Amino acid sequence: MKREWRPGDVAVATAMGREFMVVRTTGDPDYWSAPGGWPSDISPDQCHYRRIVVIDPDDGPVLDRLAARIRLEGGGTPYSNLTAKSAARDVAALQAALRSLVEPPKPPEPTGLGAVVEDAKGDRWVRYKAAGVKPWRINLPGVGATEDYCHYYADIDVVRVLSEGVTDQ
Repeated sequence: MKREWRPGDVAVATAMGREFMVVRTTGDPDYWSAPGGWPSDISPDQCHYRRIVVIDPDDGPVLDRLAARIRLEGGGTPYSNLTAKSAARDVAALQAALRSLVEPPKPPEPTGLGAVVEDAKGDRWVRYKAAGVKPWRINLPGVGATEDYCHYYADIDVVRVLSEGVTDQ
């Protein structure tokens, strides 16, 4: 079954050995918009268009439908026969899988004393003890190593390691 292109459709356009993303913004069958700018040496009629699917990992109804379809296509139990807990587990697994494709993985925990990492908000955290309970402290002026400001690495939304710290080796 072939579906006509509609406004909001997203595709990868290929021409002259290059690929770029395009979006159908109007009902005009000859009009595509390229968010990064259309290459000046390629005309739209030279391109081959391949439809792609854009899925928001936080769009619950879409994930419900996708998980149900995957289960059905895979010969599993139809969603109508699943318990709510089982269906929710499928959707949660699908959501985690999709997020893993768009969110960069967390860097491995540096174990050296004095290691410095940066979180998603731009705050810096320092490893102030080699091991033990909550060895990471937020590096803010006037903040000591109190319970409120110390955390485990797993609880910090680390985006990059600035220093590995010092080890005994």
